[in-house]
Amino acid sequence: MARLPDEVVNRIKAEVSLVRLIESQGHALKRQGKDYVMCCPFHADDTPSLVVSPDSNLWHCMGACQMGGSVIRAIGIGLIRIAMTRSSRRCKQP
Repeated sequence: MARLPDEVVNRIKAEVSLVRLIESQGHALKRQGKDYVMCCPFHADDTPSLVVSPDSNLWHCMGACQMGGSVIRAIGIGLIRIAMTRSSRRCKQP
């Protein structure tokens, strides 16, 4: 498989808002200070543990799985399309 040039990858990371991308998929993020939170789709989560930081355009789970990354990784591992559907159904919103 061909690899995208670093310039293209860096441009995507800079120009695609992770917050807007998640919201465009119909998932609600809750504002918490300067960041946004939601339940992590990769483990059982009763309270929001996945943090999305708009300033750095990165996400990180503060819970059991400790996964995180950029918008590229979020798309690559299915955070946006597949896994978040499960999370939004089981997470208790405060």
